[in-house]
Amino acid sequence: MLRKSGSNHKKSLWLAVLFGFGTCFWFIASVGSSWYIEHVSAVLFLTGAIILALYKKNNFWVGLLLGCATLSRLPTVLAFPFFLLLTYEQNTTWKSRLKQAAIFFLGLAIPVGLNALYNFARYGTFLDVGYTLIPGIQQDPYFTSGIFNLSYIPRHIYAILFQGPILLNNFPYFEPNWMGLGLFFTTPTFIYIFKGPWNKFSKYAALAVVCILPILITHGTVGFTQFGYRFSLDFTPFLMLLAAKGMRENLGWSEKALIILSLLVNLWGVVSIIKFGFVSF
Repeated sequence: MLRKSGSNHKKSLWLAVLFGFGTCFWFIASVGSSWYIEHVSAVLFLTGAIILALYKKNNFWVGLLLGCATLSRLPTVLAFPFFLLLTYEQNTTWKSRLKQAAIFFLGLAIPVGLNALYNFARYGTFLDVGYTLIPGIQQDPYFTSGIFNLSYIPRHIYAILFQGPILLNNFPYFEPNWMGLGLFFTTPTFIYIFKGPWNKFSKYAALAVVCILPILITHGTVGFTQFGYRFSLDFTPFLMLLAAKGMRENLGWSEKALIILSLLVNLWGVVSIIKFGFVSF
């Protein structure tokens, strides 16, 4: 994905290592629980869809892969404008653009349609209402205003930007917080998503993040238990594209230092939680 989006071989290798071991994906994939495996598969299918779109492959398969990501994590479907804008750029006439968009939605409709039928079979409605049927959900202190509500946004902003580790008076002196760890604490390298240059492609990637984010930050919980902010994996492939955009083609010491720091932070998280159980609320 990185190579096709313009990064050279060495830069792509550094960023591939960053993704695998310098983001919360490492911890999520290592644990592999039912809550976490959905993120792993969503990242797989979403990245696959981006790769096929960049290589200008059949839009039916692009839509199908996005649909598979949606079956894993419903918010990922909101990335569809990214693929439509790529289709617009890759075709020169409105007839071809509309045709390719229709092919894309046809592929997307298959898994989405199967999910709707599955919902009808189990709930009697085509909508996914599973969350609302959890016993006692309305009495849960995190869902006092419903499953989704604008009042939940501040807790997500704190989780994304400010959530830190737990400080202790004795060894190990600080440990991961099950509530999570801020996105830029977990992966400091993501600071490069804000750095230029901004071309059409990077704007499309940023739009995908903006489209997915609202449904995440209005959810009652921030994703705990977790290391990092696991909901960010719904758009991490786009963050990788944006981080690559902000870095020099021949990575300098500052880029490499932040990548290494990201690796160390996630190594600390994985080892602390999985090997030693150094974690609490």
